[in-house]
Amino acid sequence: MIHSHTRPAQAVAGYLRFWVGVDEQAAKNKPLMTVSRCWQHGRRMLLQLDSVNDIEKAALFVRHQLWIKRDDVDVGDDEYLWNDLIGMTVFDDIQQKVLGVVQDVQDFGAQDTLLVQSKDGDWMIPFIEEIVTVIDDDCIHVSLPEGMDACFTPKS
Repeated sequence: MIHSHTRPAQAVAGYLRFWVGVDEQAAKNKPLMTVSRCWQHGRRMLLQLDSVNDIEKAALFVRHQLWIKRDDVDVGDDEYLWNDLIGMTVFDDIQQKVLGVVQDVQDFGAQDTLLVQSKDGDWMIPFIEEIVTVIDDDCIHVSLPEGMDACFTPKS
């Protein structure tokens, strides 16, 4: 069973080769593995790899992550891979100041959320059109509505 970050989750079935490892570096130091079968079972996706044909071999991959070649991922003009957003500067167009740098992107259900770290604390900014106005080469421009500072956690 895998937890897919593709949208929709079933889209993971469109990828036929993965690196598998506990982290990105470990995975990419191993050969690509080929998918022999991928199917949905309830809300979960099940994946069978060619070289993994028994429960003992499958157990070796518990808590591992799958990595796909970037060139294999189709990204539309108004779409972004989470990894591309990490490390980008976030600039508040209303206050005309840098808020911080994206450390992670999370899916908390309603929408994706940018986790932004600044020298003063951390922000959780919804990644929605009403707030994220422009994304250029290395900067995400946001227009934070009044009261949005409730999503800021100051460092103590």
